[in-house]
Amino acid sequence: MAGINIKTMILAAGFGTRLRPLTLITPKTLMPIANIPLIDRIMEYLACFGVNDVIINAHYMPDKIIDHFTSRKGLITPKIAVENEILGTGGGIANMAAHLNSKDFLVINGDIFCCPDLDSLIEKHHKTGALATLLLHDYETLNKISLNEEGLITEIPEGYPKLCGKRYAFTGIQVISCEAVDRIPGRDVFSDIMDCYRALIKEGKPIAGLVAEGMYWCDIVNPYMYMEANRHAMNREKLICGKDSVILPDTCIDDWAIVGNRVKFGRNSTVRRSVIWDDAVIEDNSTIEDSVVTGNGIVSGLL
Repeated sequence: MAGINIKTMILAAGFGTRLRPLTLITPKTLMPIANIPLIDRIMEYLACFGVNDVIINAHYMPDKIIDHFTSRKGLITPKIAVENEILGTGGGIANMAAHLNSKDFLVINGDIFCCPDLDSLIEKHHKTGALATLLLHDYETLNKISLNEEGLITEIPEGYPKLCGKRYAFTGIQVISCEAVDRIPGRDVFSDIMDCYRALIKEGKPIAGLVAEGMYWCDIVNPYMYMEANRHAMNREKLICGKDSVILPDTCIDDWAIVGNRVKFGRNSTVRRSVIWDDAVIEDNSTIEDSVVTGNGIVSGLL
């Protein structure tokens, strides 16, 4: 992987409403994927591409995000910018533009789990001279963005109406130029970055798209998708177990399970297709199935 040395923003201000009750105790970007917080996975992947200048916006439980990076030693030490009011994707980016202070910068949603080719995305952005370049992929239930033969986006419909022709889904990863940011309504104003792109496309300004092929992608928006990301991260292992957790001989691990750090198991327990967070206590004769168990005793089953 080449060193791309591009300033990067991670959008991590959201409430994670559809992930409740899990996000009642932790922001979604700190939720563990196979025992590694999602934000750490994003940061480690960025470091592989030579990225070292990262800013993260925060609003919901910002102290937990700040504390996480205060205690964590990683390849990148990000700046944390707290939004007093939630600003959305457009307002959040506009609010950080002065800090990024760059002709082009990379923006990544803090709730996605994937391994994109960032080199190709940035190369496409520079080659087309677009005001923004969105990484797209084929994801049937979310496909709505259309491209022309030159790889420029021609339409970004609002919502998900029935559409004709080949369409693609936005991955939550994009390169944005300062000229595009200048068109966002302004700092401290809530807005959606897609509204900005729709206006630019209508004016004939170039907004490009690069279609990623064969890339695993998971948008962690609900408990089902959270479990899917964990299952994929196991890489076909049956069990991942953290430090200082002891699985008793009479504990049954059925299908697959992820066990965090310092988990205490009672006797005669069964864990089936489930994720157990740090410091959880599993009582005697418990059966945990298709669920997430937190250290605070919250059990979130898949409905």
